[in-house]
Amino acid sequence: KKIKKVNMYILTDSICPIETKVTDKIKGIDVIIEFIDLGKLYQYSVIGKISDQINVEFDLSKDKIECVKSATNPRKVESYLAIIPGETLYRLYEYWGSQLMELNVRSFLQVSGKVNKGIRTTLIDEPNMFFAYNNGIAATAEKIKFVVQDGVKYIKEIVGFQIVNGGQTTASIHRAKKNDGIDLDEISIPAKISVIQKEDIRTFVPLISRYSNSQNAVKQSDFHSD
Repeated sequence: KKIKKVNMYILTDSICPIETKVTDKIKGIDVIIEFIDLGKLYQYSVIGKISDQINVEFDLSKDKIECVKSATNPRKVESYLAIIPGETLYRLYEYWGSQLMELNVRSFLQVSGKVNKGIRTTLIDEPNMFFAYNNGIAATAEKIKFVVQDGVKYIKEIVGFQIVNGGQTTASIHRAKKNDGIDLDEISIPAKISVIQKEDIRTFVPLISRYSNSQNAVKQSDFHSD
């Protein structure tokens, strides 16, 4: 009864003609079946698992992600600022799980950690302030497609999506709804998305993740003046 999700991996020495991911329920347990065929094995052996793209197409009737492009962009990286609804981030993690964070240098530290306890407290007590209090996530993609509705630019599709910083935020939001039944309608998350070509992923992604996680620690005493 404690099992909530099962991941099943099927290896084949052929080329798999069907979807690589299939979701189903068996006696109320979520079952995710992933096929690993010769094509995937070849990709893994050449450049590693980061080539296993997570491609997400959003339904704008329920997943409206507002987005603006940075005015200044380096030659090889395009930068965007986005607002991701809490329910959208929950569904992404519910489906893809830790695959969303294969390039993330940190793993979820469980809700007992001080940071995650703070995230959970905000989700429960002040959901409308989550955007103001939380640092959000940093993500990468190979390509982003947009659509404009009523003069607002929304993300329609993300190719090669990875969360490289903000794993604690993502997993805490998922846990809050899954385990605590928290309503995420008032939750929105700030997101910085960097569009990087596949050949540059190994160069830039570790740097983005490293610098996002290398800020000086702030002590409680720093909040008080002398």
